Amino acid sequence: MTVNTLRDVVKAAFIAIHCGRSTDDVVINPELNAAFISECRKRLIDVSEFAANWKLMNLRKSASLGDVTTDRVRIDHSLYEHASQIAARFMEDKSELTIDRVLCDPEARSHFDAIALSIAPEVSVYQLRKAALGLRGTGVYFSRDLAGEMARVYFGARLLPSKIFIFGFLPCFLPVACL
Repeated sequence: MTVNTLRDVVKAAFIAIHCGRSTDDVVINPELNAAFISECRKRLIDVSEFAANWKLMNLRKSASLGDVTTDRVRIDHSLYEHASQIAARFMEDKSELTIDRVLCDPEARSHFDAIALSIAPEVSVYQLRKAALGLRGTGVYFSRDLAGEMARVYFGARLLPSKIFIFGFLPCFLPVACL
């Protein structure tokens, strides 16, 4: 009987379920992630969701999976990117975790989703998560002060039409302090 290492289990599970999608998509897409975790647990029953997702992200970063992505999903996130930016910055500040770690951890991910969905309720969690991952390494995040202030104001105030421009676009509604 062979002992499966987490690396081997994650790699085999990813190859079994990815359907041409990227490792990022497998982590952030609720249906793909559920299939991935289920496949991992068939091979290693007590693997945590975070451990499997994090190992998958690291396999991508180390190029250990090769070129497996054949179905690239391109989405214009400009209409709701602000929601992902605010949620990502808030979670990074609150938990001191990178957005990759936030999205790999089921509890942190659900907090991210709740924040982002409260700002952009018409957008799917997949799109909000994808937008957040798209911000990696771009330097497009709101500053800690601005994102923190926006989150504080948003969660403590009612929504009013805003006159605040953010990165050249005006979302329909942004939080402003109640007068």
